[in-house]
Amino acid sequence: MKFSYINKINLKKLKLYRGKSLFLIIPITLLMTLGVLISSQSANIMTASEDVILGTAKEQSRLIELSSVQTAGGPGQNEDFVRMIRGGSSDYKTGDLETVKTIDNVEAASLNVAVPIDRVITEDIYTGNAITLNSIKGINEDLAALYTEEDFHYITGEPIPIILNANSLTYQYEDWAGRDEVAIDFTQARPSRGMEENIENIQNNLPFKTEAVTYEKDELVGSEIMIEFGGLGDVQSFEQEFTGSGILFRKLTDEQIQTAEQERADAIGKYWDYQEIKTPLAYTFKVVGILENDTNFSTYIPDQFASLLVKNYIQNQIDSRNDAEISTDELNSTYTGLTYDGLELNGGGNATIGGIGGVGSMMRSVGGPNALNQDTQQEIQASYSIPGLVIETEREEGDTDAFRSRIFGGSGTVIGIYPNASVFDEAVKSSDTMLIKISNTESRNQVVKDLNDLGFAYQDLNDLEVFSELQSTLNNVTSILTISFIILSAIIIILTMGKFVSDSKKEIGVFRAIGATKRDIKQLFMSQAIMYTLIGYLLGSILGVSFVLLISKPVQLWFDSFIKNTVEETFAVVQHTSAGTFAGIDWQMFGVYTVLLIVIAVIVSIIPATRASKISPVQAISNE
Repeated sequence: MKFSYINKINLKKLKLYRGKSLFLIIPITLLMTLGVLISSQSANIMTASEDVILGTAKEQSRLIELSSVQTAGGPGQNEDFVRMIRGGSSDYKTGDLETVKTIDNVEAASLNVAVPIDRVITEDIYTGNAITLNSIKGINEDLAALYTEEDFHYITGEPIPIILNANSLTYQYEDWAGRDEVAIDFTQARPSRGMEENIENIQNNLPFKTEAVTYEKDELVGSEIMIEFGGLGDVQSFEQEFTGSGILFRKLTDEQIQTAEQERADAIGKYWDYQEIKTPLAYTFKVVGILENDTNFSTYIPDQFASLLVKNYIQNQIDSRNDAEISTDELNSTYTGLTYDGLELNGGGNATIGGIGGVGSMMRSVGGPNALNQDTQQEIQASYSIPGLVIETEREEGDTDAFRSRIFGGSGTVIGIYPNASVFDEAVKSSDTMLIKISNTESRNQVVKDLNDLGFAYQDLNDLEVFSELQSTLNNVTSILTISFIILSAIIIILTMGKFVSDSKKEIGVFRAIGATKRDIKQLFMSQAIMYTLIGYLLGSILGVSFVLLISKPVQLWFDSFIKNTVEETFAVVQHTSAGTFAGIDWQMFGVYTVLLIVIAVIVSIIPATRASKISPVQAISNE
């Protein structure tokens, strides 16, 4: 019997017995639909896990963050607060960096030094609200590769790559709740609550609020934003008064704000062009990555640009100076800035308190002609922070006031204004954090041992083995699904075609009576099984792909929620996913299922087809 004739017979049977045909087509359709759907989403979940958990963890295991700051333990202890107040001579310096670079399998190392610029603001991330970016740090391309796959090279005239930190994506606003005065009573703090809870209660009562920015990572990464550095912001809109029980915040009127602005312009205008010093430097950046964890508060820019940025920042102040001489008595008192003692460059809130928010950051720079001292009831002398001002001081012996020097600048005898804009490059760099990139994850234990042998006390808390187990579990999903697919396909075809043979005995008898051989009967039922299987395969493929695309967003929401409530609570190595991650089709498994289904249909259909070919014409007709 010709193959074309067999196909015509099967097509006619399909039209004539649609109901029976669906007993095979529908199960195969559902099986293929589930196969495509589950395998694709399993692959998508595995890919997402690789990107946001496994891949990130493995890649970040090549990073060792060496910190000289030891945090005190204990319930309620705020680690960031401890890190902020415990600066000092234990900072790593250039010599330490060179020592670390000699260790085998250390690919790169860098001091985590922030650029000494207080005011870094962008309004392009959240329209209508200025976001202050804290702890801007220069990083080389080797280390940047741990946080982004994009090019991190600085090219003059092109947008500058930047890796934002999600912790900085907040904006601050005032909420006086219709009041002109707000009193904060520190005596209401309860010892039973713990320090963090008491601080939170105080912050909730402040007229200054901080709110996180909601952003879409896919939309933000790749976008260009304008960032302003330095300059003078708006004058403070409130004054504060220290009372016996706390602090009283008093809202200034428009007239008072205008007066304060004019006083500032007059004071700064004596020695600088006020408009020039007030205007910030502005640069266009391209977002190439976003850090989304609670252990790193840094925002990274190329180290080549960081050096140029600080130089331009200082040069702008130098260019804004007029010919009037400033007395040394006014420097570090009326006019403040960075200090340089011939060795180290100190001061600058961004360089020292980056990422630490709360009451302190909201209340800094509140001194001025309107601030009163409760004890003396005398006006405190106004002090103005000049962007880019570097005050040269004599270097003090010892390190008795390291914290003050680090936060506010050196307190040595003032020599004058330092005239060299390249002072940031000349100064000895120091930091309480050193970033170390190792050549591969297998070398981590060796590098950690060598660090400790050299006196860098480092306790490795890397948990990569946990993630390897999770990866193994995800790989098993595909194996189990493939085995299930093979078993179910075979069972469906055998049972359905067996039913077809039982219901087609009269038909078999007729074919045998008109001269059909056993081989013809066998081919007829085998081709019928393969045809119905292929119809179910095509329908299932279309439905499977459609469902993958349809449920990509719900799966993304579930995955992010699952990660947030499980892994993210323990490990700070995850990043948010996008719906596009879960819209991919696993074409490799799609091909595997296609081949398996055809092979299974051919092999398994032999059993009922052989059974049909053995039925004699007389037996078939007599049974009917």
